[in-house]
Amino acid sequence: MSKRILLVRWTQSGQVAAAADAFVTPLRAAGHEVVERVLSPVTPYPFPWKMKSFFGVFPETVLGRPDPIDRVPTDGDFDLVILAAQVWFLSPSMPFQALLTGPDAAIVRGRRVLTLMVCRNMWVVGWRKLVRLVGAAGGDVTDNVAATFAGSVMASYFTALYSMLSGRKKVGGHTIGVAEDGLARLARLGSVLADRVANASPGAPLLAGEVTHTLSYPHALGEQIAGRLFPLLARLIALTSRPGSFLRGIWAWFVLAFVLSNVFGLLIPCFTAWFLFGRRIRRWLDRQASLPVR
Repeated sequence: MSKRILLVRWTQSGQVAAAADAFVTPLRAAGHEVVERVLSPVTPYPFPWKMKSFFGVFPETVLGRPDPIDRVPTDGDFDLVILAAQVWFLSPSMPFQALLTGPDAAIVRGRRVLTLMVCRNMWVVGWRKLVRLVGAAGGDVTDNVAATFAGSVMASYFTALYSMLSGRKKVGGHTIGVAEDGLARLARLGSVLADRVANASPGAPLLAGEVTHTLSYPHALGEQIAGRLFPLLARLIALTSRPGSFLRGIWAWFVLAFVLSNVFGLLIPCFTAWFLFGRRIRRWLDRQASLPVR
């Protein structure tokens, strides 16, 4: 039985668009109707970004104070909503925050939701925030798929930032973003989804038993620690500066230094903790990356 599926996405570099297309192409091939909604910020975000503007939105992103987006049609009957989102500063990107806290949050109300997270590597904290926003808007997240960038976790700290600030998708012959094998994996999961969504029971996971994400556990532990530090810094910056102000530009350099200090400062403690308590940490992190989110 064919279903009507809503895909909501927003992209700058094209990574989310490519991942979402790979994921939903099997759904269309199976005869399901896929309707797309592309979010549109009232004031478009720059791409490529300038360093000051990118790190300047850190406080509003972390504290959940998004800039507005254009209205999104919410009418129609859908059997599944797919949110193809990215992570900014361990939070959902601002357009998705604006959608789920604004007048068009009804787009998920009373509907089954699948989240498709497309990001560098650290997706768990931002995804959990997204799930809570969906829940507050009346939606029910039953599945999550994470599409992370190719290459080592450490290298991607810098290649992803390079891509955001330059607009380029390659460095030294290395492709920045989701690799071909990653897109092929999304297509395979989309094929599984196409079969299961046709006869799915209400509220039941659609991709149960499938490997829908991976974790680098020491780095995921560092993400959990940083996710508790970021709001403290964000509140301080928000209290002392306005978006676009000269002082906010000064703070942006501090945010860059703070993020880099987390990258290197948490490295040894997290790997040491993993070496000593790996089994316990793994169980805890697996719970953090799983539904339901409490």
